[in-house]
Amino acid sequence: MPEVKLSIALFSAVLALASGAAHAQAWPAQKPITLIAPAAAGGGLDTLARALANRLGKDLGQNIIVENKPGASGILGLQTAARSPADGYTFVMGWPASIVSTQFLFDDLPFDAKADFDPVSLLVGIDVVLVASAQTPAGTVQELVDWAQRNKGKVSYGSYAVGGYGHIALEYLNKTRELGAQHVPYKSEMPTLMGTAGNEVAFSATAYPSVAQFKETGKIKVLAVFSPQRMENLPDVPTFAEAGFPDPVFATSAWYGIFAPKGVPTDISEKMTRAVQAAMNSPELQQVIKTMNMRTVASDAQTLRDAWYSDIPVYEKLVEMSGARTQQ
Repeated sequence: MPEVKLSIALFSAVLALASGAAHAQAWPAQKPITLIAPAAAGGGLDTLARALANRLGKDLGQNIIVENKPGASGILGLQTAARSPADGYTFVMGWPASIVSTQFLFDDLPFDAKADFDPVSLLVGIDVVLVASAQTPAGTVQELVDWAQRNKGKVSYGSYAVGGYGHIALEYLNKTRELGAQHVPYKSEMPTLMGTAGNEVAFSATAYPSVAQFKETGKIKVLAVFSPQRMENLPDVPTFAEAGFPDPVFATSAWYGIFAPKGVPTDISEKMTRAVQAAMNSPELQQVIKTMNMRTVASDAQTLRDAWYSDIPVYEKLVEMSGARTQQ
């Protein structure tokens, strides 16, 4: 009775489609959403994640749980997310050093970023700046280069997270301009800035949100911005290109984005994108972002994909030149 079999098959297909549609429409009513923050509590990413989760929870009518998974340049948190069900109840924060740089730094990475994640929204842009100790006799990038070249072997620079942008961008500067500077690795951003302010190292590169408080003390000076354009908060500080260093690798801004495990239903992912955009533009999030000296982007998924993919060749080049991979 082929007609009966065909009818049963059609009925089953319709039932499956209806079930899937009902599931999507019900999201996120079924259970709380987990937002993985691959960083320790209290830092910039964690602060943003918690503020975003609080607002999203109100807007979506569901609890958003921030789960901190620090360690290994963000690898542990991204691995957890990659292995989670693609049902719209797990999302993860990411940034270039975690989702881009790691693929060139580590062998046997426990995830394939492109294959395992879908972009949801580019949340904020973060300006990275070149800073020098107040005792370093240089007021511009060129003066810093000239001074380091005259004192080859006696100058050091600091960074945190071996293979992070602050490290590999400065190692690129070090090698292409033959500075002969020694790299001093620190465990995190604050010790790096404290080391620079205390003249343990002559210069370093780090995100501006952490730099602001040190700049106000007068113990460090900001020489240039790693960005295609000047910062609104530092209108008198030139970009690297304006300072005479047009290398594209010096024009890469940092960012935080939110990603989903590969395969989350499109309607759920799009609903999350819209909710994130609304939350990021709310007055309470705007105040948090302003306090943290970040730039709101709150993009669609494609904008995050474009930023993510365009960073890949930059980080590949920087990691290769820095030799950071051999240090892992």
